Amino acid sequence: LISQKEKENAVIPGISGSPVFSVNGQPESSLFSPGKPIITRLSDALNLAPLIFEQNIGKYANIESAALTALNTAFFRDGVFIYIPDHTLVEEPIYIVNLITPKAEAGENLIVHPRNLYLLGKNSSATIIETNINYPKQSKGGVFTNSVTEIVLEENAHADIYQLQNDEAYNNCLVSSKYIHQKRDSVFTHITFTLNGEFVRNNVTAAMAGEGSECHLYGFYHTRHHQQVDNHTFIDHKSPNCRSNELYAGILDGQSSGIFNGKVMVRKDAQKTNAFQANRNIIISDDAAMNTKPELEIYADDVKCSHGATTGQVDKEALFYLLSRGISLAKAQSMLLLGFADEVINKIKQEALKKEIRKLLSARFEG
Repeated sequence: LISQKEKENAVIPGISGSPVFSVNGQPESSLFSPGKPIITRLSDALNLAPLIFEQNIGKYANIESAALTALNTAFFRDGVFIYIPDHTLVEEPIYIVNLITPKAEAGENLIVHPRNLYLLGKNSSATIIETNINYPKQSKGGVFTNSVTEIVLEENAHADIYQLQNDEAYNNCLVSSKYIHQKRDSVFTHITFTLNGEFVRNNVTAAMAGEGSECHLYGFYHTRHHQQVDNHTFIDHKSPNCRSNELYAGILDGQSSGIFNGKVMVRKDAQKTNAFQANRNIIISDDAAMNTKPELEIYADDVKCSHGATTGQVDKEALFYLLSRGISLAKAQSMLLLGFADEVINKIKQEALKKEIRKLLSARFEG
């Protein structure tokens, strides 16, 4: 069991609203008021919103070509269900704290398959914050978390989703797969920060099925030791007059490795598409490695699309300039690395979360 103190320590200070704790993929609380957002266990959603649940669960997650998604579909027990009714503006962020409790005795292993479903009605708006923490951190047992989330945005819905992966536990693997379905004029923003985790893989698949929709995917990762972080994205432009923007940036240290594979597809009928994709990396260790593969697949002829990737080291001229001003080497490197990360950090609209991530990164870079 997780104590109340451990729960309090897992919460990012300054974020308004009451956090929803999910332990081993099972939410502890359900919030339900008629005409207001529903935040509940996925297992309870069939009774609270049966029609909505049945129309959407399993409709967007790809079980044919994604083996781990099929595994989740076969074995999931519960997860978080969020429903934002039409014309509803949720002012406070919905804060989900995912807690995993591996069995410390005898080094037992744990496999968890959380399944989540987020639905935003017409002209609705919401911000969702997700964090991942393991207790106890010194458990000898390994943990494999295979999470699948389906997200549906109806016409003119707006969703901002922030994901902080800062799990310091040893022998943990996290696979997070998100499937987004966007309808006309909807706007979706997803930002992932990966700071810890022995192996982390993030899959984001967005289907822009409605004309005039927007999709913004951002990510930042700082890898150390033998850590590996993979980011795989797929933005499918199915309708005309849509816009997507994608930026993933990473700093790799130690003997860590990273993978970025981003694909943007523009289908034949998706004329007037604007799609931009970039992956930028800094390697600060001789033993770290980064593999990047941005892709464009275009079948329309009236589009504006670009992609690119860069991998390099800390700018030596900028570092020399700071050193010549009397700044220590550790502080100078920290300033440059934090400035590099700020391109993604500044996309965050929640000030408390932005402050916490800057605090975590500053401590790590200066160390």
